[in-house]
This record gives sequence, structure tokens and C-alpha cells, in this order.
Amino acid sequence: MPLVKKGWALTVNVGALGSGPYGKANVETIANLNPDLLILRDMGSAKEETDKFLTQIESMGIPVVVLQYPDCYENPKVDTIYDEIELLGQIFKKEDKAEEIVKTMQDAVDDVTSKTHDIPEDEIKSVLYFGAPTSALTKGGVGQAFGLGTVEVAQMEDLVNVRNVYQDKGNNLISSEQMLALDPDVIILPTWSGYHPPRQLYESNYTNIQEMRALKDGQVYSLTATPCKSERLEFPINVMIAAKATYPDRFADVDLKTWIHDYIVKLYNTDETMTQKIMDALMLEYLEIVN
Repeated sequence: MPLVKKGWALTVNVGALGSGPYGKANVETIANLNPDLLILRDMGSAKEETDKFLTQIESMGIPVVVLQYPDCYENPKVDTIYDEIELLGQIFKKEDKAEEIVKTMQDAVDDVTSKTHDIPEDEIKSVLYFGAPTSALTKGGVGQAFGLGTVEVAQMEDLVNVRNVYQDKGNNLISSEQMLALDPDVIILPTWSGYHPPRQLYESNYTNIQEMRALKDGQVYSLTATPCKSERLEFPINVMIAAKATYPDRFADVDLKTWIHDYIVKLYNTDETMTQKIMDALMLEYLEIVN
């Protein structure tokens, strides 16, 4: 369980209490650190355990602020990300800074929606948001398809204006047969159990899906190397990348490297050295639409 002591506040980042990549939150460990405030990110996948954990923490007299990931809501929306930032601004008495951050993010998103909102119905592309961990191949599937009730799909449909082809709820392991039946125009690969460049889907491990239109047409694209479900402030970058990949003609005037560089500077007020370090960490060299 990663714990970060920030002055008088303690942040606990958990995927799902008791499971997931972050491990199990330990009440005793937190109590021994004696924080003035506990900030919990609730990913929404273990409500019963989360409620029990919060009851134990509160019984120790530790104040708690719960930040709910968009997937906690029945209908995830991007606005809940902005709400979280504004809440943190209130907690740390940095309301002006929080408003500045939110405006920077909203302006970046507006750069996308201004070009995609009026796409005619018959020109809207079908997209599969697809996690491709190699471990899926050992479980009888090819990867994770993201469907209804996920913020990733909400961002794609509401902001990029695409039709998500996977209509089941949540993100689920699917077979090669299911993937062939979905047959989207475009496949978007996020960071999911490791970074996955487009070439991964063209390799021998995926011979069963090579007849898909997206693979035949070379319409497989990766997002940046941001931790899965941890990309909060950077999410407009991935929205722009997905939009340019899906509708290249509408974003012909957007140079991704320049756009991302400028967004990072506005968001973090970084000098050129730090900006380049952040951009290097995003692994943009693997994005075919950047080259």
C-alpha cells in the first residue's frame, strides 16, 4: 500500500481495498503514522470493504476525505474529475489554484470537442477501447474490453464523439471470437498491466484477430504511458491523442508534441527541462500518429 505523507495529510491510493495492484490498505499502519487527515481514493469496486475500512479509520478519530473515481457513479462523467480538484483546493485552501487547473483542463478538452461535436451521424467512427495485457492470453482471452459504466468510454463517447462497440458493463476479458464480432473502425490501447504499443496487436500472439478491419487498415493506436486509472490531470492528453487518431482530418492542424508540450507547461508551470522529462515519461515515441 503506497502511502505518501504530505505535510499534515496522508494519501492512500487503493485500486480496490483488499485487492488490485496497490495491495490491501492497513488500518494499523495508517494509525501509527498519526496523520491529521487521510485522503482516500475510492475506485468503486469494493464498496463493502471500503465502508468497513472507513468505519475503522473514523473510529480512531482520523478525519477522512473520500475522492470517488468516476467509475463509482452509475453514469461516469468527466465533470467529477473537476469536482475532485476543486474539493482538494478547498481542503488545502488553494481554491484559486484549483480553479486555474480546472480551467486549463477544460480548455484542452474544448480543443477536442470544438472539432468533434458536429460530426454527422453517418461519419461517427466505431471504436474499441482495449486493454491488452499478455496475461489475458493465458486466461483464454485476448484482452479487456471497456464498456458501459467506465470513465474511459464516457470520455471517448462524450468528448471524442465515437460509438463504443462494446456494450457490456464494466471492463471484461473477451475472446478472439468476440473481438472479431465487434470489428471496430479503430482500436485504442491504454496502459493496462504494462505499456502496449500498436505493434503488439500485429504480433504472432494475436494471429486470430488479424482479419479485423482496424488491423487490416492500420487503425490501432496507443495512448500515453500513464498509470491505468491514475491519469487524472493528464487525461486531456489522451483524449486529444484518441481524437486525432480517430478523426485525423479534423485534427490535421494539431501537432501532438507541440500541443502536449504546451498543455504540460500550462498545467504544471514547468521549465523546459522538467517539461521534457514529463514528455519522455509519456513515451510518445511509440505513438504512430506522432511520428
